[in-house]
Amino acid sequence: YTYIAPLLTSASGYPPQAIAPVLGLFGIGLLLGNAIGGRFGGAQLRVLGIALAVLTAGLAGLAVGAHSAVVATVLLVVVGAGAFAMVAPFMTRLIDQAAGAPLLAAAAGGSATNTGAALGAYLGGLAIDTPLGVTGPPAAGAVIAAFGLVAVLAARAAATRYP
Repeated sequence: YTYIAPLLTSASGYPPQAIAPVLGLFGIGLLLGNAIGGRFGGAQLRVLGIALAVLTAGLAGLAVGAHSAVVATVLLVVVGAGAFAMVAPFMTRLIDQAAGAPLLAAAAGGSATNTGAALGAYLGGLAIDTPLGVTGPPAAGAVIAAFGLVAVLAARAAATRYP
């Protein structure tokens, strides 16, 4: 979330006073994603794959289309939905796979999520310092999300072969 305001003011042309309402729309995307992920979280790897595909596409689109206020706003809602649609299936999958230590798995999952957020902010800082400027963080995020998608697809393939 660190780089949303600079993206909106520098690339999309929003005045500073418009940032809060746009972040409110982003929050609606987060809420929708959480509801969708929670509702369909039983299909863990499928939902994770779809959410990561949506997140990857949304971030890539944001990196390219951020210069349009309308496109940036719509894609922020999509990015929020894709990101938070992963929460319930991720934690459910993690706990299901750690039958002997579910509490430890839940704690490790929370720690991994927070570490990823910190690392993402750091990588976003590196990306913003490239010729992409303020569109660098969503471009970097799209690459990272794509790697996550590959990992989920590999896990789905392995689960199909070795149920």
